[in-house]
Amino acid sequence: MSARRVKLLAIDLDGTLVDSAPDIAHCLGRALEAIGYASPGEVRTRVWIGDGLETLIARAIAHASTQ
Repeated sequence: MSARRVKLLAIDLDGTLVDSAPDIAHCLGRALEAIGYASPGEVRTRVWIGDGLETLIARAIAHASTQ
């Protein structure tokens, strides 16, 4: 497929077409580990997803700092 023929590109970021929670959890875990916190895991990350990136990170850091 040529890039010239593409007329529409849709990106699903809210999980309606693709379950992206495992990838988000992985990236969030790696980011937290890089600053010395434990990864929260996929189950907990799924609960935090849905209110934007800043809120996700704030929730994760708040949780990690109490561990």
